[in-house]
Amino acid sequence: MTSPSPLRNAAPILALAAALALAGCQGKGGTAGPSVVVRTAADHAAYFPIAAGDVHGPATGQPLPDCFACHGQVSGGSWALPDSMKSFSCTHCHVVTMGGFDHADAGGITAAHVGVADFAAKVAASDLNSACYGCHKNGQGGAPADHPKRFPLPHPGATGDTSQAACSDCHTNRTSPQDLTTLGCAACHAQRPTFSAAHAGVATYTPAPEGCVRCHPMGEHLSVASHTPFLLAPTADVPAPKHLASGTTGGDCFACHATKGTAATATAVAKAYAQDFTAFNCGGCHVAVGPTASAANHDGTQAELASMHVATSHFASSSDFAAQSSTKGTWPNACWGCHGDGTSTSLPPNHKGQLFPLPHPGTTGSPSIAACVDCHLDPLHRDDPTKLGCATCHDQRPTFAAAHAGVASFADAPAACVRCHPMGEHLAI
Repeated sequence: MTSPSPLRNAAPILALAAALALAGCQGKGGTAGPSVVVRTAADHAAYFPIAAGDVHGPATGQPLPDCFACHGQVSGGSWALPDSMKSFSCTHCHVVTMGGFDHADAGGITAAHVGVADFAAKVAASDLNSACYGCHKNGQGGAPADHPKRFPLPHPGATGDTSQAACSDCHTNRTSPQDLTTLGCAACHAQRPTFSAAHAGVATYTPAPEGCVRCHPMGEHLSVASHTPFLLAPTADVPAPKHLASGTTGGDCFACHATKGTAATATAVAKAYAQDFTAFNCGGCHVAVGPTASAANHDGTQAELASMHVATSHFASSSDFAAQSSTKGTWPNACWGCHGDGTSTSLPPNHKGQLFPLPHPGTTGSPSIAACVDCHLDPLHRDDPTKLGCATCHDQRPTFAAAHAGVASFADAPAACVRCHPMGEHLAI
């Protein structure tokens, strides 16, 4: 910060000068401010807020703001009274502030405006002070236009939802606002009473700010309990899920979600530092598993997997398995298509004889075969008849509507389907 001007220490003189200035600030030239008569702080608010309580209002103990702190000029190396009140300077005061960068230094101030696409153009089109005023007409800093795609705003402050975080709360180094290592996540979040417990079972947790935005790049609240339908914690329906966060992977989120870096979307910019939780890999753990001692190799060719699924009556043939896998997005998305809750879908012993005959024709009819997920839309509630996928296939058949036209009790709902066709029977008048 530069040493204060003698003018700034002469409060009584400045108060009188300010009163005279406000009584008739008639602009007579210059290039930046409005050429108008401003008689009161209320009048000045139309151009820049300077009333008591405003960021640029009067100092404590002064009845009026220091007009000449902003309206002045450099003369002979010193700050002097202006030739016109139309002239103003932001950098007279804002030299080394806001984290330590020099507002009069092109490099420092440009770095602080990363994300403001037209910053350089605005400065080049006029001058730095006019560019400051062009974006900060209320005298306060603002987020770049694309900030919502980088991180949603407003963000709760230190006291929670009733407060809002200021820029400097998160960006502790305003010289490099995109430096992840200097973000102030811990100053607020680590003080929350539930913070430690919430991360206790997360093996990949690191208290460094770059670790925070790696998992929470948009401030998302993630929890083991909300990881559905792929369960990581017990529920009333599934008291012993196969992939307990404290068991199989030891809470290592990245064991399944190994891809770092997210692509740009309509609502977010690309983020090389963020973990892509939409991408997953089953083969990292499921290399050699299966219902038999020989164990299918999930990470090799699909021949062994196909044989296993055909042997358990899930598919009619290896070619049908390959076709279904391709339809569901190939490896590993095809796994998720049928094993969306992270469990094996081996058939219950009584499925064929007492629950529903298998194999059942697929979407295109025989010879295709329906996969588990085609019928059981909710993998966590496979025995719930309201969550069956009957309509997905049957409503598309050209004879479906005509076949039910004369049935007064017909209802196009899965529970009604199995009420009349509990074993897939074909009934006709």
